[in-house]
Amino acid sequence: SLERTWSSLLSRRKVKLVMDKWKFTSVNFRGHEIDLDGIFNNLISNSVDAFKRPDAGDKREIKLSFSFNPLEANGINVVYEDSGPGLEEEIIDPNQIFQPFFTTKRDERTGEKIGTGLGMWIVKSTIDEYNGDIEFLTVRPNFKIKLVLPHH
Repeated sequence: SLERTWSSLLSRRKVKLVMDKWKFTSVNFRGHEIDLDGIFNNLISNSVDAFKRPDAGDKREIKLSFSFNPLEANGINVVYEDSGPGLEEEIIDPNQIFQPFFTTKRDERTGEKIGTGLGMWIVKSTIDEYNGDIEFLTVRPNFKIKLVLPHH
């Protein structure tokens, strides 16, 4: 589970992961668990990095909430949010973060760009593959997005 995978790193970084206890198991999600892992691993990894920034406050919380409406075609809604500083000021259009090789991560000593810039591109590509949707709810401060995954 996501919580098990991340718990030791997150507790070392003093980050709290809150997941509402609604479970995916009751939904026939037509997809691969590894794809969902890819989405959440990239999101959590970015949040953890954002908490390290000088403009990050003391509150370090990542929250995942799931909802499911079998009557709606769009199926599973996932709201992912963190209490970090949000997207860097240099990002004018939040959709930039989905471009391949786009990164704002810098080496603290040299100021050189680091990171592949593929994390959020992977998130977007995976959601697109499932004909889902991503909506920005808050971009700064804090980061909050809604992912919609169709079900069958």
